Amino acid sequence: MVSAVLATHKANEEVLGVKMVDPEKFPLMFSWVQQLNELPPMKEVVPPHEKVVDLLRFVRKNGLNPSS
Repeated sequence: MVSAVLATHKANEEVLGVKMVDPEKFPLMFSWVQQLNELPPMKEVVPPHEKVVDLLRFVRKNGLNPSS
């Protein structure tokens, strides 16, 4: 579960405009996340960045304005 959230942290940051993993505040965690995302199994299962961004934008828009 943690890896699912952290694998897409850059997309979350882009859509929400909030730093999920700040390299200055949490350098070890940031390093761990970077290394985790470079593992071949993660690369196989994590969708491309733009697809995640599009999905998050869709969910955010429709979640905030369900009648639109």
